[in-house]
Amino acid sequence: MRIVLLTNILTPYRIFFFDRLEGECRKRKIQFTVIVMAETEPGRDWEYSQYQRNYTVLLKGKSIVVQNIILHFNTGLKKIYQEIKPNIVVCAGSYLYPSLWETLRLKRKFHYKVLYWSESHLNERRNYSRLKYHVREQIRKRVISRFDAYWYAGEFSKQLLEKYAKQGSKYIFLPNLVNPEIYNSAVYFKNSEKNKIAQEYLLNRNKKIFIIPARLAAEKGIIEFLTLFKDIKYKNNATIIIPGRGNLKEKIEEMATEYHLDIRLLGIKQESEMVKLYAVSDALILPSVSDPNPLSVIEACWAGLPILLSEHVGNYPEIVHQGINGYVFSYKSPEKAKRIIDQMISASSDWYRHAGEVSHDIAENLYNPNTAVPRILSQTIECCGK
Repeated sequence: MRIVLLTNILTPYRIFFFDRLEGECRKRKIQFTVIVMAETEPGRDWEYSQYQRNYTVLLKGKSIVVQNIILHFNTGLKKIYQEIKPNIVVCAGSYLYPSLWETLRLKRKFHYKVLYWSESHLNERRNYSRLKYHVREQIRKRVISRFDAYWYAGEFSKQLLEKYAKQGSKYIFLPNLVNPEIYNSAVYFKNSEKNKIAQEYLLNRNKKIFIIPARLAAEKGIIEFLTLFKDIKYKNNATIIIPGRGNLKEKIEEMATEYHLDIRLLGIKQESEMVKLYAVSDALILPSVSDPNPLSVIEACWAGLPILLSEHVGNYPEIVHQGINGYVFSYKSPEKAKRIIDQMISASSDWYRHAGEVSHDIAENLYNPNTAVPRILSQTIECCGK
């Protein structure tokens, strides 16, 4: 058995899953190869060489950006398929990648099954013209319907696939996975350690500390969230820390000054620092207007944090039990959203403790790589490996 996974670039938040999948394949004497389209992409802070493995192959080619869409044009893919002779090829990422189209074109020639790994969902905010929307729908239907089966990241991503896939298609739940050993450690920080972290970042632990781990970019919804936050009753009882960088830094700083909001822009933080920030935080907030299935939400669950998400965050159906371990809010109902934020700030310590425990249980049940990876591989082979 030989399995290939075709992806755009190697990333720090995917390499853990690739490593675990390769290890599971090795146990079963299955050859696993990750074919990579490009060394990096605009706006990314890493290169292929940082995460290269003995099971990865980098294609030759060039990349272009067309209306904010990154396209990788590769050579040599057919030759690699000839050499590997895969039984299964999993295509990850955009349905617009030329190498994905070539993989679909070659599947009859090389007699492999093709799966599509999708995290996108229908609830992401898009400002498309009627013509652009129509063109997108036609391309999606034409491309996505040609796959033999699908990996989906949650209820919302499955709904998108079902809209375009052939009737009776097979679906395999692939939850986003992080290394639980790293983020779970945040649960066990002592109070004295949390105080030390608070001192390091000049944080007042008498206030609620909310963490928004996100790029300072439009799709992350930080501006929209602060527009709500500035009007809530208990805003002076909360500090928002934002590890991340982007082109909205000055705008966020202006809003913080104008509306007297306690916001700390921390810049990019390494994994070890993120664990410390999760440990000192009371809850995670992700106010995105477009976010397929962010790993930061899974990290926060392993760290035992309550969760506040916008309805545009794709994995909220799996993560949030409304009022129990957090809340989902809608920008369409701003007054209700403000009440929810106030509820989070004024909630009791008992609520926070129980909410964090529920989040951690969700991580254990749905996002544990020790059970998820073997299941995913078995189900993939069962539906496509014959």
